[in-house]
Order: sequence, then C-alpha cells, then structure tokens
Amino acid sequence: MPKYTQTFSTDVETEKAMAIAYEVFRSPGFRVQFAGENKMIGHSSSRFNKQGEQIDFTIEGNLCEVKSEMIHNESFDILKKNKKNAEQFIAEFQQIENTINPEQIANNEIALQSLRQDTITQAEKDEAVAREINEAMNLEGSNIYVTYAIIAINIIVFILMAIAGAGIVTPNPLVHIQWGSNVAPLTLSGDYWRLFTNMFIHFGIIHLLFNMYCLYYIGVYLEPLLGKARYITAYICTGILASITSLWWHTEFANSAGASGAIFGLYGVFFAFLTTKLIPAVVRNSLLKSIGIFIVFNLVYGLKSGVDNSAHIGGLVSGLVIGYLYTIAIQKEKMGVKLSFILPVVIVVSLLITYGYTSTHTISSTERNETLRYMDFAKYKDDDKFTEYYNAFIDMQQPALDIENDKTLETQTLIKKIEQEAIPSWDKAAEVLGRVDQLDVNEERKKMANAALKYVSLRKQEAEAMVEVLKETPGAEAKLEAVRSSVNNALNEMREKNKN
Repeated sequence: MPKYTQTFSTDVETEKAMAIAYEVFRSPGFRVQFAGENKMIGHSSSRFNKQGEQIDFTIEGNLCEVKSEMIHNESFDILKKNKKNAEQFIAEFQQIENTINPEQIANNEIALQSLRQDTITQAEKDEAVAREINEAMNLEGSNIYVTYAIIAINIIVFILMAIAGAGIVTPNPLVHIQWGSNVAPLTLSGDYWRLFTNMFIHFGIIHLLFNMYCLYYIGVYLEPLLGKARYITAYICTGILASITSLWWHTEFANSAGASGAIFGLYGVFFAFLTTKLIPAVVRNSLLKSIGIFIVFNLVYGLKSGVDNSAHIGGLVSGLVIGYLYTIAIQKEKMGVKLSFILPVVIVVSLLITYGYTSTHTISSTERNETLRYMDFAKYKDDDKFTEYYNAFIDMQQPALDIENDKTLETQTLIKKIEQEAIPSWDKAAEVLGRVDQLDVNEERKKMANAALKYVSLRKQEAEAMVEVLKETPGAEAKLEAVRSSVNNALNEMREKNKN
C-alpha cells in the first residue's frame, strides 16, 4: 500500500523528542495509539468514521523519521496524503520544539510512560488472542499445499482445453463436453466420472479466475483448520454432491461445469464452523459476516441466466452438513477423544447418495446416442449453417404442398398456382439444399441433404405431372402414380437419414 517517509534532525535528547512527538499526536490532525522506547505509532485524523493513514515516528540519535502509510487497501495516493501528513507532522514538531515549556515536557513524559505500559499490556493481550486463534485454527507452521495443487490442476486443465479449442473468453461448449462437463444424457447413461471431472473445467478465463480467487481465500483458513485429509474429502464430496444436485434440478439439457459447487461446499463447511464456538469470538464474528455476505451475494448473482445455482446450493448444503460433522470430531479431539469414523462416514454417505441417484435416474442409450450424434455434428464449423439451410427447405416446401393439396381451387387457378408458385418453390428448395456441398459438415449431414434434394426433385416432378393430369394429357395419370410412389420412397429414405 502507498507510503511516504521523510527524515529530519533534532538537537534534543531522545526522551524529550518523544515528549514533543507525543504533543504533536495530541494536536487535532493526529491521534496516538502505541509507544515504545524510541517509537510512537498513531494515525491521521479520522474521516467518515474511518481511521486515517498510519503515522510512525522513530528517533535514532539525532535523526528522526516520520512515515505515513495508507492502511485501507488503497492502490494509489493520488492526493499525496502521505506526503502531506509527513510534512505536517514535521512542521508541527519543529514549531512545538521551540515553544514547549518544561512543565509540558514533564507531563508528556509521564503520559508516555503510561502509554508504553498500555502498549505492553495490549501487546500481551494480542499475543494471547493470537495464540488462541492459532490453537483453534492451526495457522502457525501450516501450509495450503492442497489448495495450491487444486488451483494448479484447474489452471493446467484450462490451458490444455484452450489449446484444444475450448476458448479463452468465449467458450466452445462442445470441447467442454468432450473433456468431461456434467451433461445428463451422458452422465446418467454411464459416464459417472463426469460428476468428478466437471469440477476442474471452466467456461472462460473470467469463470476460472473468479473461482480460483474464492478457493484461495477460503483455503487459507480452512485447509490448516481441517487438515489435508478432511479438506480434500470435503472438496471432492461436496463437489460431487453439487453435481448430483445440478442433475436433479435441470429437467432439460444442461452443460454444467466449474469448481464453484465444491467451493460453495468449502464455504458451507467454514460457515458451519463459524456458527459454533470452535473459533474465538474475536475473529469469528467478522469472518461470519464476510462469509455470509459472500454466500448471499453469489446465490443472488446465481439467479441470472447461465449460472448453475442448483450446484451452488447443493455444494453449500452438503458443506454445512459435513462442516457440523467435522466440528464434532475436532471438538472431541481437543478433549482427547478421536472420532476416526467421521471421515469414512462422510465418504460412504456421499457415495451412497451418488449411487442412489444415478441408479434410479438412468437415461436410455437412445438419448445418449442422440447427444453423441449432436456432438459429432457440432465438431464441424458450418453445422449451424446446415441447420439454417435445412430449416429453410422445410419452410419452403409447405406452401407448395398446400397449393397442390388445395381442393377448393378451380382447375385453371390450380394449374396457374402450381406453375407460378409451387414449382418455383421446389426449385428454390433445391437451390438451398445444393449449397450444403460447400459447407464444412459431416458426411451424415451431406447424406441428409442429398436425400432431401432427391425428395425435392421428385416433388417437382409430381407437381409437373399434376399439371399434365389437370390439362388431361394422355398417360399423365399413370405417370403421376409412378412419381408419387417414388416420392413416398424418397420421403421414407429422408426420414431414415434424419433418424440416423
């Protein structure tokens, strides 16, 4: 955070200089907090119910140092507050040095002794609280290697997927499915591993960075508190249960992935701890408030389209349950009783819930094959354009068929409509389907287009034969019957291609 340091010299001895500095801290612009033998710490005047910058005064021999530092996570000191504070402190020091009387010096020295004792007392209290916090949360001498490992795996998977074409900013859902996202038709038809792999897949760099920041923030507290075995168990179990919740909630096709279900699980575990007396109240209340705000904000944000809030809720609820089980185990451990069965219980219950759901919510091979077929189509860049062309052909044929089947039209009117509207419609449909040859689509799509093209050609012949029948051309009726037979065969062939 921004800071500024300025030095100046003085001819007075150390204790008198400290008394003068104490007088400066008593002025309206500053406020003293702590004092040592040759150092004093305070802050500039409060603004908007918030302490100003921290001011440190230090004297070594005849050299004094004044440092002003911002303490509220500021990134820049645009208004140069630190420099102004230092200059103001030095100016007041030098002015008081020339005007202070011996009685004020004596009074300030007495006040300094009291402040030094208060500082020692406060330091002892802070040390005791720190010991209590460390004993409860196991922060000292611990590490968060599991958290780092999970973050590294997520980043490596993201890089590999980006190389494979998943997209860095705008995701390619097909690649995410190929790499193991949670898709019901595949997960519930045998790809149960997707319940696990989807926790390491992210839809774009923003999704990844936000999740990894949240994981790091909670991992700093929770991994030392739980220990590595409980921590990784909570992460995996809540992540899998979040995936199950997502499958249960989404009745339609959903492509779900991300570490947020497992991360919400960890926040649920920590929230459970913070609602007990396992963590000292001096830090519990502030942490409970910040964790609660995080959970509420992200659940509300998750109401927007495209966010799998069901996975968040599933992770959170399962995390709360696991968290309360863990608190019982840790409290008993502090009393000398080890509940070694808690961890296996968490794992077994999570597996039973997973097995129970996946075994009673199976999806048929037909739906699985349709999904795999869609994935095969989506590999090609022009598949969306093919769908556009094919739908255009479907739309174009209907007006022509309506004309040909209209029994209310007089003969001459029908002939005119077939020749001027129906037959041109079949020509346009053939032109649209002919464009498929230029598209980057798979062979099955091209076979569908060829079957449709054959069908359109025969429909046009049928329309021309109908005109001949209406004009009473000899032999036209037999020709029309033969063409209609071919149309039915072509229609069946086209339907068969669409099924495959």
